[in-house]
Amino acid sequence: MAAPYDLAVNVVAVALGGIGVAGWNRARLWWKYRAKKRFWSFFEQPTVFVVGELESSILMNALYAELESLVSPEADRRALVNGIIAHVRDQEDSGLIGRGDFDAMINLVVLWASLKQTRPLIMLPADLGDHKADNLVLIGGADVNSLTAALSPQLGCQLEATRDSENHNLVKDWRLGQNYPVRTEISANGHAGEVQLRDWGVLVRGRNPHNPKSVVLIVAGAHGLGTFAATEVCVRDSNQSRLFAENKQHRESFEALISYERLIGGPFDGRVTVAFELVRELRPAP
Repeated sequence: MAAPYDLAVNVVAVALGGIGVAGWNRARLWWKYRAKKRFWSFFEQPTVFVVGELESSILMNALYAELESLVSPEADRRALVNGIIAHVRDQEDSGLIGRGDFDAMINLVVLWASLKQTRPLIMLPADLGDHKADNLVLIGGADVNSLTAALSPQLGCQLEATRDSENHNLVKDWRLGQNYPVRTEISANGHAGEVQLRDWGVLVRGRNPHNPKSVVLIVAGAHGLGTFAATEVCVRDSNQSRLFAENKQHRESFEALISYERLIGGPFDGRVTVAFELVRELRPAP
């Protein structure tokens, strides 16, 4: 009788142990992702991803200085081609014309799918219509996304992806009067042939001016890589507790400056670092 009894005890013990391990793993995952789900809880309500629209005038204005100096038809064509290539390579607008903003959109939609399991709405500002009162995720700066341009002042945003007097992209802090330009320069690490690319992104979360029960989230950047950086801090699991804490501390209304740094050449070629540089509460206009 002892053997069957001992066997039964062992089976029950193994079963209880399995249940305990499964329960522990579930509790651990719930604890790990609780901040993520709370910060992104607005995804449970109707949410629209609003992407930037690029007008040809944006590109032509950026090339205006080159066009002014042209003197012959052949030179005109060559200079125009060279200007376009230089602009796309070095002065990518904060809109859906570069890899950075495209990756930003994809990463946010993947995050949506992981939490919501439904098909998101992706629209242009002109097509928004009655959806303007929904939760809005705006991708791209004011230069290409007209809804970002319209809602940023109403939200009280004072970090803006814009251009300087020489038409170079940067993020401007209007509250502190400081500029954050995009730079490509020799790395200070001392490694031969290593170049450091530095870009800047803006992350904003606040209440929708058209409906205070809805949320507006903005990801923008000096260039597309800045927009990518702002999105990257949103989707990384390691940042979810920080996002939740900042959102709570600033009463669900904050703006953040995000830095993007990439090393080109040298022993650490391709290394990318994305980090919070500044986080503060929004100051909506009275």
